[in-house]
Amino acid sequence: MNASGPSYQYIAFGISVDSAVSLSGFPTRSSDDTGESKTETLDIRRSSLRERIDDELDGVEVYNDPSQGLCIHRLAEEFFLQYRNVGRLRVSRDEIVFSPSANADASDIEWLVANLGLRLALIQRGTVVFHASAAVVEGSLVAFAGPSGRGKSTIAAACYAAGHTHHSDDVVPVAVTGPGREASVAPGPARMRVNEDVIRSLRLSQAGRQPDGTKAVIDTGDCHSTAAKELEVLYLLADDDSVAVDHLTTQNAVFELLSNSYALYAKSDAGSTNAHFDACGTIAGSVDVRRLSRPRSLQQLDRSVAAIERDVSK
Repeated sequence: MNASGPSYQYIAFGISVDSAVSLSGFPTRSSDDTGESKTETLDIRRSSLRERIDDELDGVEVYNDPSQGLCIHRLAEEFFLQYRNVGRLRVSRDEIVFSPSANADASDIEWLVANLGLRLALIQRGTVVFHASAAVVEGSLVAFAGPSGRGKSTIAAACYAAGHTHHSDDVVPVAVTGPGREASVAPGPARMRVNEDVIRSLRLSQAGRQPDGTKAVIDTGDCHSTAAKELEVLYLLADDDSVAVDHLTTQNAVFELLSNSYALYAKSDAGSTNAHFDACGTIAGSVDVRRLSRPRSLQQLDRSVAAIERDVSK
């Protein structure tokens, strides 16, 4: 628990969380509700963190984007993250410690913890985390994966606008569970980030903006998943002049799952790298991985949603 200051209690991606910062969109919990398991707990607290990490002494740099001012190091049992003008994080499987920059406001800190801190904590727990968005379409949980800017949140927003249930945005954590090795996905926050032209095209209401101002926020609380669900189809998004769905072989599916998941183990943890590869192979055996080709036109989003509806209903 947090030693001082406010303490908020949530269920975030199936994990019981005690947090010193509010996490918009995640369901609150009572003090006796500890998520899926009493061992699945995470403490988020504020403390001072040093300003830099020494590669040789402390760990390996696994991600660096100078344009964003974002750098991530992997240490023995945790990640250390620095984000210019926002703050620093130290993340283990059971704890996120945040140290805000002097000029960071509450929304900056929340965004840092909820979007990057939780993502790294899930990775530390051995969860396969896909760069994807997810929705429940015709009763089936489907995810949309692809690199940044490919339209993952846009197609998920189009499904939501068509009356389907929102499940998670930008982060899809898959845990392989049960005797049948099902790929289970706990829901994310009831919020979605998209460009403003998407909101206008789909006639949705804007609930705010993310801290860097690049995207608008949609509140999906009126139609959002409340429990984990088995992932049935993962669509890889591709640009084309027409709408088409193509099935991938298991071998190609494993490659695509590896390409679209966060695996920050390079040069630092061979055991975790092998475990991640094996997990993607297991997921490829239980989830249908398909390529969804479609035009990028906002005016034709309804065609993509209709194709998904037909595909999952077969």
